[in-house]
Amino acid sequence: AKYEGRTFDKGDILDKLATIQTSMENFQEAIDHYEKILKYNAQKSSNEVCTHEQDNVDKIYIKLGKLYKKMGRNFDAINTYDKAIEINQNKKDEVSTEILVQAFNDVAICCFNERMYDRALKACE
Repeated sequence: AKYEGRTFDKGDILDKLATIQTSMENFQEAIDHYEKILKYNAQKSSNEVCTHEQDNVDKIYIKLGKLYKKMGRNFDAINTYDKAIEINQNKKDEVSTEILVQAFNDVAICCFNERMYDRALKACE
């Protein structure tokens, strides 16, 4: 779909819907939209996935983790943040570094909330 000269695909639209649901505190609906984005991207072959979508998968995991954390689903949040960390672990650019800092910080908070103090400290290293 095109709007004001910009092309939107299914992933873009689902991301907008998830953002709206999050702002309305409909967290489970937002999670459902983000999970659909991940499935949509996984179904496309790697040469069909546009660079924008590939670059945003880690950001989708961060958004999912934040929603899980808000819902008190700390173990789901940790697993989701770990996926964002895995994607960015070997990258050296500024955006990847920001994502890693954010993910490790949130992992530490979730681990602390679950009294997993050793893992929380490890995330802070």
